[in-house]
Amino acid sequence: MKAEIKLYCNLETKQGFPVVLYLREFNFRKRLNIGWYFKKEEWNFETETPLPAAADYEFVYPLLMNYRHQIKQLQFQQVVNADEYIHIIQPKKRITKDFYQFANGLIADLKARGKYANAQIYENVTGQLKKLKPQLNFEDINYNTLRDFKNHKLEGGAKNSTVHNYLRTLRAIYNEGVLIGLTEDLQPFKNVFKGITVRKNRTKKKYLSIDSIKTLENCEGLPPGQQFTLDLFLLQFYFGGQDFIDVYHLRTDQLKNNRVYFERKKIGERGYEFDLSIIDKAQQLLNKYKPEDGFVFPGRKDFKGFENIRRRYQKNLTVIQKKTGIKVQPKNENLGIKVARYTFANRAKNLHIEEDIIRELMGHERNEIDTIYKDKYPQKIRDAAHLQIVTT
Repeated sequence: MKAEIKLYCNLETKQGFPVVLYLREFNFRKRLNIGWYFKKEEWNFETETPLPAAADYEFVYPLLMNYRHQIKQLQFQQVVNADEYIHIIQPKKRITKDFYQFANGLIADLKARGKYANAQIYENVTGQLKKLKPQLNFEDINYNTLRDFKNHKLEGGAKNSTVHNYLRTLRAIYNEGVLIGLTEDLQPFKNVFKGITVRKNRTKKKYLSIDSIKTLENCEGLPPGQQFTLDLFLLQFYFGGQDFIDVYHLRTDQLKNNRVYFERKKIGERGYEFDLSIIDKAQQLLNKYKPEDGFVFPGRKDFKGFENIRRRYQKNLTVIQKKTGIKVQPKNENLGIKVARYTFANRAKNLHIEEDIIRELMGHERNEIDTIYKDKYPQKIRDAAHLQIVTT
C-alpha cells in the first residue's frame, strides 16, 4: 500500500487547500481529507509540511510527523488493509495519548530537520523509560512515575547529571504535548529534580595553538580515511569553526562566487544564513573532492550513515593527534570534533577581534535585540577579520 500525506491543490476552499491522505494499491485509489487547510504560501512542497509561519504549524507539524511515522511502520509490516491507514487519522485517533508514539513523531521530525544528535538523545531517553514503563499514556505521567524512574536510574549507578538530563528531555517532550493540547499541564515534574540538582560550571573550552594548526596543515602520508578527516577538520577551522555536521553536509549550491553560505543545523529555525570568504587553503582542500549528488564530500548522508561517519571521524582525530604529537590546550586532552570551533573562537579573541564580528563569522544565534538594532558588518571588514584569524 502506498500512502502519502500531501496538500491537495486541485480543490481550494475558503479555508485554503486541504491536507489529504492518498492511498494507492493496484486498482484501489482513495483520498481522505484529514481536516487541515493551508494556503500554498504556507506549505513546503518539498517536504510536504506546513511552513513555520503558518498559523496552525505548532499543532499540525508534530501530529503530521507522528502520522507519517505510524504509516512507515505499517508499510514496513507490508500492511495493505486501507482501514489500518485510515484509522491513523480518524478523529478518534487524531490525537494520540500514547507518550511513546508522540515521542516517535518528534524524533522523526528532528531527523527530518537534520538534528540527529537531538533525535538520538530523545530515542535513548524514551528507550530508558520504556524499560521501566513499557506502556505509557500522557495521563500516566505524574510525580510518582517520574520519581520511580529517577530512583531506578540512580540505583542502577547513573550519575546525578545523567538522570537530570533524562528528566529534562522527558519534560521537553511532555511540554510539546501540552503545547498542542494532548494533555493539560499537571506539572508532574515539580519537585522531581530535588536531590539531583546539577551545579552549572563554565567548562574550559579545548583548543589548539596556531603552531598545532600549522603542524596539521603540514602533515603528510596519512591513509585516505585519516586524510579525509584531517581535511574536514581544517575546513571546520577555515570556515569560521563550523560544526562538523555542517561541513560534512556541505552542498555545491552553498559555494558561490568564492564564498560559502551556511545555516547552522544545530540552531534550526533560529538560525540565519551567513557567508564567509573561501581562503586559498580552503579552496585547495575543496578541489580534492568530486561532488556527489549535490554534496561536496562523499559518504552517506542519512541518519545511520552520518552516525557511522561521525564515529570514524572522532576515531581518526585521536589517531592523528598521536601521530602528530599536537597538544590540546589547556590540559592536553583528546582532539575532539568541537576543538576546531573552539580554536577559531580562541584565536579570534586573542587577536582582539570585535566580539560581534566573531559572532557573525561563526554563525552564533543572536538575541532579538541584536537582530532588530544591529546591522551586519560590511563584507570587507568581516573578510579581513576572518583572514587574520585563519592565517598561520
